[in-house]
Parts: sequence; C-alpha cells; structure tokens
Amino acid sequence: MNRKDMMHRNLKLEQMRAMEENDDLILEGYFAVFDSEYKITDTMSESIARGAFTNTLKDDIDKKVLYNHNPDKILGREKNKTCEFIEDDKGLYVRTKINKNDTEALNCYERVKRGDVDQCSIGFAIVSEEYSKRGSKHHWTITEVKLFEASICVFPAYEETTVSARQKDVENMEKRQKEVWEKEMLQKLKGE
Repeated sequence: MNRKDMMHRNLKLEQMRAMEENDDLILEGYFAVFDSEYKITDTMSESIARGAFTNTLKDDIDKKVLYNHNPDKILGREKNKTCEFIEDDKGLYVRTKINKNDTEALNCYERVKRGDVDQCSIGFAIVSEEYSKRGSKHHWTITEVKLFEASICVFPAYEETTVSARQKDVENMEKRQKEVWEKEMLQKLKGE
C-alpha cells in the first residue's frame, strides 16, 4: 500500500451528538482528536498533529459524510452545504444536517442517538508525517492529510488497513537503518 493512497482510520466518536436544532436533525462530533495516540498494535501507534487538516479544508475536494464508507449512503456533502468540516484546537469537528426524507439517513441518526453506532472513520491520504522509534515501539505523527470523507461506522476499517501499511513502513525504515549502519561500518573498516 502506498502511503499516498486513500486510507481509513477507525476512531471512537468523541462527543458525538444526535440533536434537533431549528427543526433540523443534526449529527455532530469530533472525528479526529489531535495529539491522541491511536494504538495500531502493541508496537505501533500514530497520532494526528495540530494543523493536519488546515490545507485540505481549503482545497476544492467535495468532502462527504458517509455511513459505513458507502458512497450510496451520503449523509451530507460540502458542495451543497449539508455538512461542515471544522478544524479547531481539539481536532476535526464534523457537523451534518440529516435529510428527513432519506430513510437511511434517518436510521443512521436514530442509531447514533440511541448509542448503537458510536464509531467513525476518516478517509484520507497522508501528505506528510514524522516517524519516531520509542524503544521497541514505532510511532507516526501525521502532520498533513488530504481528506476525502468522514464516515459514521458500525465496523470501521482501521485495524487491517493500518497494520498492513504501518508494518511495511517499519520494515522499510529498519532496512534503511541497517543500510546506513552497514555503510558506516564499512567506512570505519576502510579507515575513512
């Protein structure tokens, strides 16, 4: 998997609310929280840095809010102003106005309201990130993303996509570190 390809991240919906406002039905909450460490495996984690969404929220991609990453179940989209993506000091806040004439959207609203669905996932490509090794643990700090969609999910796609992508990153970094070490040792043996 190429790090620039679209990926998904599973998150617990933080402060997600299903509420009525001026005769509208609204779903809103934090779909990503800055500087929170998301565990991928026992040895791998990542976090999203403050400002990671700044550029993508200004671009011309028509970002959408979906149910279960299904493009047939659109809950809102930027183009028609039925959803809003906001980056604040805490993270990425998403607000969606539910279509009362769409039974699937109403079902999603009621599932969140009752607490049956309480996870989300964001679909994005990584533009830039920083890697650090903490003892035997690997950590990535995502510093910029290109956001495509945010989904309210029953079974988010985080674990499998992230583990396979990150494991490949670890292998590549360890290979590069070994190559650098071998080069340095060869230079020392040659007296350079």
